[in-house]
Amino acid sequence: MTNYFNYATVELKFKKEVILSRLMDINELASYLKLEKQTLYNWLHQKRISGIKVGRVWRFDRKAIDRWLKSRVVKAENNRHPKRKKKNG
Repeated sequence: MTNYFNYATVELKFKKEVILSRLMDINELASYLKLEKQTLYNWLHQKRISGIKVGRVWRFDRKAIDRWLKSRVVKAENNRHPKRKKKNG
């Protein structure tokens, strides 16, 4: 039993370190997205972007931000150049 609990404790510590290493503060996120910090604060207030408030500081999970970015992708249409209608005359 001791080995299981030691392993579980190590695994939880590792997961916590991985999650903490993925967290960005508002300055890092602004730089990552090339946006102003005020834009991010506005989006948080409007619930357009998710974050984790730790005390008085906002943190953002890089994986969650990457998933959010992928969900915002606008797909291009298959036709590069739509066919033009011929003019009569």
